[in-house]
Amino acid sequence: VSGGVNAHLGKLLKVKRAIDVNAGIRYEKTSRSNAAPIDFSSMLIDAGFAVEVIKKIDLLGGLKYLVADGNEYTANRDGFGLVSSFTAYDVEVNETIFSAGARIRFTPFQSFAVNYNMTSFANEIVEGSNYQLGQLFLNYTGRF
Repeated sequence: VSGGVNAHLGKLLKVKRAIDVNAGIRYEKTSRSNAAPIDFSSMLIDAGFAVEVIKKIDLLGGLKYLVADGNEYTANRDGFGLVSSFTAYDVEVNETIFSAGARIRFTPFQSFAVNYNMTSFANEIVEGSNYQLGQLFLNYTGRF
């Protein structure tokens, strides 16, 4: 099940500046009984915004949150890439990504953005696998 909304609030409020917000959610559930039972679920929530603060200069922000829980199987492959067996494993993880940045729009088809992402990952089952990661992105987008 998934759904989302993308709203151009600048147009709705009849202002000349771009004000865009979006939000979405996706929920997945897998279950199976018999010889290899599976009971796995995951949910992804995301939200973001882009606000034009000065003509053609936007502030950007976003959030993604993923949570997954249950059991699943991994395929083990031989030297020829064929599945030889399966290994069961349990999952109880969550991940959060915060994003903030700025963008300058040169034309409708060209822009440059600076964006910083902070990721936090937690695995409640595997000790010592939790981490945080920060990344800075410089991105030029152009269509000619």
